[in-house]
Amino acid sequence: VDVFLKYKIGASWTALFLAAGLEVDIYDPSDNVEDYVKDYIKNAWPNLEELGLVKDGASQDRLT
Repeated sequence: VDVFLKYKIGASWTALFLAAGLEVDIYDPSDNVEDYVKDYIKNAWPNLEELGLVKDGASQDRLT
């Protein structure tokens, strides 16, 4: 899945797609976007797990 980011909204979709087990490519011309998205996902992941939205085999490492 390709995601064109606008910080929080794009990061939220990215986290949800990763939780569904998809590989996600992110695109945004802004500086430090990759670090922002990785931190956002790291913080969101426990909530996604609690809600039962993280599928077996899903990984935060499938972000490119």
